Amino acid sequence: MKHLENINNAINSSGLKKQFIAKKLDIKYDTLRRKLKGESDFTINEVLTLTKLLNINIMEVFKNE
Repeated sequence: MKHLENINNAINSSGLKKQFIAKKLDIKYDTLRRKLKGESDFTINEVLTLTKLLNINIMEVFKNE
């Protein structure tokens, strides 16, 4: 699941805290953690919110997929 690696890399590069990102996604931190591990799926709205928060293009999320 390359897209999860891409999201994790973008989060790490952004300097934003995962707690802040979870709040912006309107989910609990533990839910975000599970999604980043692939234990649960992101919704399309969550992916779109992530791209805005992280200032990345949606194509960057799914490259090499």
